[in-house]
Amino acid sequence: MTKPYRIKHKASGYFYQRYNGSNLGKKGKVYMNNQSPLTMCDNENFIRIQIRHNTLAYKALRDTLAKYVIGKDDECEWHSTSYRVPKSEFEKEVL
Repeated sequence: MTKPYRIKHKASGYFYQRYNGSNLGKKGKVYMNNQSPLTMCDNENFIRIQIRHNTLAYKALRDTLAKYVIGKDDECEWHSTSYRVPKSEFEKEVL
């Protein structure tokens, strides 16, 4: 049985979570099995992150993630930015 864990962005200390204005947050999603963004889509070496501009996560992370920007999604409507962050920038944190 796998111990519960979260996916942590090493540089910022934020955790991966389901999208709720941001895919990175202070709490993050707890995983109970081996299926996480790190193990899914083996043919891709990145995790897609989307962050709305009106969130605290965006203010804290926009400079850190700037080199991974892939575009502003519907900037007028959603005011969000998407990033492709390499999986190597994340690690499992066992709880």
